[in-house]
Amino acid sequence: RIMRNHWYRKKRCENHEPYNHKKHRQHRAKYYYCVILWAVESLFFKTVLGINTATHRESVAIVQNNKILAERNWTGNKNESSILLKSIDKCLQKSQLEFSDLDGVISVSGPGPFSAVRIGTATANAIAFSIKKPIYAVTTEAVWLARVNAILKQSMTHRTTGDKATNNNVFVVMSAGKGHIALIDFAIPDSLDARATISQQQIFSVSELIEHILKTEVRNEDDDKNVTIKNPITLLCDLTHIEKDELQNKCPKTWNIFDESDSKVVLPFAKALIMIPPALIYHSEANIVTPRYLRPPTITQAKKPLYATS
Repeated sequence: RIMRNHWYRKKRCENHEPYNHKKHRQHRAKYYYCVILWAVESLFFKTVLGINTATHRESVAIVQNNKILAERNWTGNKNESSILLKSIDKCLQKSQLEFSDLDGVISVSGPGPFSAVRIGTATANAIAFSIKKPIYAVTTEAVWLARVNAILKQSMTHRTTGDKATNNNVFVVMSAGKGHIALIDFAIPDSLDARATISQQQIFSVSELIEHILKTEVRNEDDDKNVTIKNPITLLCDLTHIEKDELQNKCPKTWNIFDESDSKVVLPFAKALIMIPPALIYHSEANIVTPRYLRPPTITQAKKPLYATS
C-alpha cells in the first residue's frame, strides 16, 4: 500500500495534477493487475505441478524453470481415482522432489467430463491446501490453444475476405461421452498474449457434427455476399479410438484429422503448460479451482420420498 500511494503521488507530482479520486482508482487497479501478473509470471521460474483430467488423454507434469522434469500420460477411462495419485507420486520420484518442494499447482479446470474434472480439481485443491501453496486454473481451451498455436502459425495461412482477415477452419473436437462429441470452434488470436475467446461450444453426434462443420464452409462476408472457404478443414481430436474411426469414415476425405499421436502437430501437455501465457492463467482469492463441465450432471429423482412426512 505504501508503494502504491508513493507511486501515485509521484505520477501526480510529475504531471502537476490535483488529486482525483477517479484517476486514483484507475492507478490502483493498474497496480493490482501488475502485482497479480508479476506473481503469475514468477510462478514459471519455480517448480510447478500440472494436472489435466479434462481431456480424454490425461496428464500430470512437473515443470521447473520452464523445463520439463517429469510427465506421465494415460487414457482416461473413469480410472482417475486409481491412477492420478500414483502418476503424481511417480513424477515426484523421477524429479527427486517432495510435495513440500513445489511452489504451486496448476489444474485444468475444464470443460471436461464430469467425474474426471471433479477428481482432478479436487486433488489439485487438496495438494495446494496441504502444502499451503497457491493453485492456479487454466481452461481446456487455453491448453488446446497453446498446444496447436505453433503449427497454426507455421502451416496455416490467414484467408482474407474483403477487408476482414479471418482464420482457417481449425476445430477442436473432444469426447463428451454417451457417443457424443463436443466441438470447440474458437478464433485463433494473433498471439497468445491475448485472451482466447470461445465463440461456440456445442455437443453433437458424429453425423450432426459433420453437418454442422459443413455449414460453416459458407460464411457471410457482408450481409449480401457468401464466401466459400477453399481451405480444407482441420480437426484436432481428443476422442476415443471408436469415435475417431467413426469420424474418419463419415467425414469428407479432404479433411485433415490429427490427434495427440501426431506430435509435430499437437504438443504434449507439459510443453503446452510452459507455453500458456500468464493472461490465460487464473487465480482466485479463495485459492481454489472450480471445475467446469461439458454437460450438466444427470441427477435422477428419487422414486419415493426419502423421509416420511406427517
